[in-house]
Amino acid sequence: MSEIKQSALELIGNTPLLQLNAYSKKREITEATVLGKLEYLNPAGSVKDRIALAMIEDAENKGLLKPGATIIEPTSGKLNAYIIYHGKRIEGVEGAKILIENQLAGIRKVAAAGITVKVNTVLVPEINGDHIEQIAKTVKKAGAKIYNIIPLIPQHELKNVKAPTCPQIDEARRKAEKYIDVFRHCQHCRADAVGVPGKSEFGDQIYQRRLGVKETFSHG
Repeated sequence: MSEIKQSALELIGNTPLLQLNAYSKKREITEATVLGKLEYLNPAGSVKDRIALAMIEDAENKGLLKPGATIIEPTSGKLNAYIIYHGKRIEGVEGAKILIENQLAGIRKVAAAGITVKVNTVLVPEINGDHIEQIAKTVKKAGAKIYNIIPLIPQHELKNVKAPTCPQIDEARRKAEKYIDVFRHCQHCRADAVGVPGKSEFGDQIYQRRLGVKETFSHG
């Protein structure tokens, strides 16, 4: 009989591996074993369960998250080409100004209610690379507690834009952490967090090559 878990938290990160035999046969892959990690079997059905647990425990350990506090995750990192405001499509500087003002107002309101706020920024060096320090300072002043810098994955409208390099992300993170606590556990994206960050790390057993850096960053 399988071990009976006492909490849903014990199920996070322990997703099974499945050998993809039909996939390998169809694509005539004979010199490698192709495995699928069934992340949808996490309690909330997503690989993000791992990161969510690590962030909550990290905030608890640092005293940022107290018993009885409320956590809200309204969105993940997102880039906006325009906004819809009062039924009107607004682009450019005007749209950005309205969006930022409302975001900051939301942070202040939620933080005032005693809720821990995490802010995500998608790092696009040629667009916002010079603004990370100011963003960190501004959201901290508004009441945010945790900052997560997410590297751009070039696709869709930004498919021709270069993704940030590891040194660029490291520099952005170091600038930000002068003002706010920066979350970082993964080496490139949440997919390489094998196990639960801070509790069970199996990446060295899975990946042949890990980045040779002391501190790493989260994809969010």
